[in-house]
Amino acid sequence: MDVRLTRRVAAALAPALVAGALVAAPADAASKKPREVRYKLEYSAWGAYAFHEHRDLGGDTADERYDFEITAAGAFDVVTFRNGAPLDVAEADRTEGLVGGEFLGWYQFTDGSSLQASCTASPGLDSAAGMTRLEEVGELARLDNEVEIALRPFDRLDVSLTCGDRGTAATTLTDDGKMGEGPFDLRFTLPRDVIGKGYIEQLVPERTITGAACPGVRQGGDATCTLTWQGRVRLRRIRGRTSTTGAGTTGAPKAPGTTGSVLKGVSARSVQVAPSGRTVSVKVACRAACTGAIVVEPGAQQPFTLRGGKSRRVVVRLDATTREAIRRDGQATVHIAAVAGGKTETKTLKVKARRR
Repeated sequence: MDVRLTRRVAAALAPALVAGALVAAPADAASKKPREVRYKLEYSAWGAYAFHEHRDLGGDTADERYDFEITAAGAFDVVTFRNGAPLDVAEADRTEGLVGGEFLGWYQFTDGSSLQASCTASPGLDSAAGMTRLEEVGELARLDNEVEIALRPFDRLDVSLTCGDRGTAATTLTDDGKMGEGPFDLRFTLPRDVIGKGYIEQLVPERTITGAACPGVRQGGDATCTLTWQGRVRLRRIRGRTSTTGAGTTGAPKAPGTTGSVLKGVSARSVQVAPSGRTVSVKVACRAACTGAIVVEPGAQQPFTLRGGKSRRVVVRLDATTREAIRRDGQATVHIAAVAGGKTETKTLKVKARRR
């Protein structure tokens, strides 16, 4: 059977990302850097995961392919820097985000029978996604008067799969290596002289992970795997002497982020399916600064970041599989998820598409 696996990488964002730090001076910068400063840290990350493995199961054989797009976002409400190093982290929310894509499996049994499975990844990170961590790494950076930080959005990602009349399934991707060296880790460096500024933004350039370091590859197994991953980190200084009770347990999360009203005025009227059928656009607005993603079933995806009170029309480019699904169903199923200030809101909208 001729099956074409689509690869939906969020490459449209790449030209806008330039590695390095963007630093804005605070409104009331003091002439002397304080000994202790606190920040709210917000992060987002996105990439594509492609995995193929052929296994011999004692006579039976299995051929499995995963093709996912992953978008993750979250925040640490308080990160305390003392003497230029991130000593304490408090109130870390679990990562929220979206997973879209597909799984294809072919199985041949010794009795001559066979089985084929075709599943789609259900949008949304599983609520059991693992711990979020933030640590200082790279001690040599201190010699250059810098601080190197590693942020792990999750150490385990459970992806739910819908397999039509065959029911549901799930797969798990793990990130349990040394901090700063894991496949999903965001690793970045800050010059110490920027710590104390009112706003710091760090872009983590795209990297590609293959071979044994790629999630899901078993030692000695016959698998090919590629993960592309990049991200963005924003630090906004917290002014005043607010309490940091509970700080000191680096990366220990509280309960998952609560749901709440994050999106503003987003409805079916906000969604437009292009007459060409090649794109779907959504006018998105958030009540506060937010990060999120839009997924058009079965898997086309586009992340976004907005300032509070601002709106923007986010365009999702559709792959061939998604275009065919919309043409067949006569409608587009669109999931919008946004995270802001520890709150998460997800909306699912169904919009009729013009038949061509």
